[in-house]
Amino acid sequence: MTELEFEDGTLVLVSYETPVAARVFEFASENNGCALFRTSKKWSATTTRHINKWLRSNFSEDAPKRAGEMPQDWFDNLLSVGGIGEDGIHRCKNILTGEVTTLNH
Repeated sequence: MTELEFEDGTLVLVSYETPVAARVFEFASENNGCALFRTSKKWSATTTRHINKWLRSNFSEDAPKRAGEMPQDWFDNLLSVGGIGEDGIHRCKNILTGEVTTLNH
């Protein structure tokens, strides 16, 4: 397990190079005021344990139940930075893996 912390206070839990849980204050209003989120994708039992352990140890015993579920691509996007290049093509780079994705419209 790896935890990434951003300047805005966002925390992201990464398990096996995949972001799977986060504290994101910006989206708390979407989860009844709770800024905690977990992926809705069912990975492995080990990843589920990682998520629950991280939520409990960093926040509270009931945090795994309070955390809202978001789709996996929402978490993937938390780690993406990008923009439109000189060629007019929009690209995103995952800050963890370095993988570059080209977005076609």
